Amino acid sequence: MQAVVDRAVEAAEFARSWRNRRISHADLGLAIDPEAESLASTSLSQVQAALDAVHAVISTIASEVLKEEILNDVVIPPRAAAFLAYVKQLVTAVQYVDSIIDPSGNAEVADVDVAEAFLAKLGRRPGWDETLQVIELREAARRFS
Repeated sequence: MQAVVDRAVEAAEFARSWRNRRISHADLGLAIDPEAESLASTSLSQVQAALDAVHAVISTIASEVLKEEILNDVVIPPRAAAFLAYVKQLVTAVQYVDSIIDPSGNAEVADVDVAEAFLAKLGRRPGWDETLQVIELREAARRFS
């Protein structure tokens, strides 16, 4: 049993890092230090492996104690799959726009001059609200990089 639990803990380690750093909805180090190490990227396969490992623990307990089998059938409903596809498209689009705003990728995300120059190229008179929206868009793009 301990070996099964140890595998589950190991498989879910990536999620623990995310949880620990997002527990208050923002990591202070990431919020105030642009050079802070961002969270490691994760994948659907890592999430699936972690869920499978947790299922193995529950299944082992059910088998030993209840003499029953618990199925590991997780089905993503069509609406959820469509939502994930839309989110991926949105992330790709935001990253593309950020690459147009700052082709070199060297400017600070919150650089007001870069945001205003981008808006000026669009023929917009850069007001503070629009400038802030461009900065927020760039922050979102970098968050998903």
